[in-house]
Amino acid sequence: MQTSSQTLPRDAQPQSIPFDPNAEKALSWYGWGSPIGAGLFLVAIGACAALLHLAGLWH
Repeated sequence: MQTSSQTLPRDAQPQSIPFDPNAEKALSWYGWGSPIGAGLFLVAIGACAALLHLAGLWH
């Protein structure tokens, strides 16, 4: 069991984890490459294909 003198404060970062200046940018980018964007794109393609099939333009 660790005592309070052996634990790190919440804002202290361990030295074994390297700092990546692009990590925050990578997590904040959203678009078609994100899982949600790719999922929406696939749903849109499927809906378009279904509507074309119902209209008789695509078999």
